[in-house]
Amino acid sequence: MLFFAIIAIACLIWIIHYSKLLLKKSHTATKLIAKLDNSLKQQTLLAQQVIAFSELTEKTKKVYHQQLGQLQQEFNKPYKLNDYQKVKSHLKRAGRLSYQINQTFMASKHQPNTEPDSPINTHLQKYYDIHSSFSTICRHYNQAVTELNLSVSIFPSSLIAFVVNIHVMPYFEPKMPASLSPSYVYQNLEQLS
Repeated sequence: MLFFAIIAIACLIWIIHYSKLLLKKSHTATKLIAKLDNSLKQQTLLAQQVIAFSELTEKTKKVYHQQLGQLQQEFNKPYKLNDYQKVKSHLKRAGRLSYQINQTFMASKHQPNTEPDSPINTHLQKYYDIHSSFSTICRHYNQAVTELNLSVSIFPSSLIAFVVNIHVMPYFEPKMPASLSPSYVYQNLEQLS
């Protein structure tokens, strides 16, 4: 009888230990999504400011503002962190926004007659700093998701994950959407001319 009590206590301690580990891994991934979102919001603000300072034509500026505005509106849609499909959709929207921000900065970077101390160069430097941090956050997020997903999928921790309602999370894998390809943007600019 004492033997079974010792085994039961050991199992209970093991379950509590693993549930805390799973909760910690889940919390880490969740915090990194929040950091990723915050970084994209900062980058979007900088992109809008760079467009305003750039020497692009008014029509071109309008296209970039519209695209950023539309993508930012989609990106800001609420989502539930415990719903795999909603988080995956949010991360896809984040990838599209990130791509458009990159395109905006690339177009602004190649402006003629830009002074080294001009506002556009100041914003470009801020962008490089924030984007470098963003890349690091993305790597850390994917690493945290790998650890979480591995823990959630292996028996017996998968049972504990089920009990404490922890699920696998999607990776952040930004891909260039067809609607944001350079040829699409170029076609839209041509239509405005």
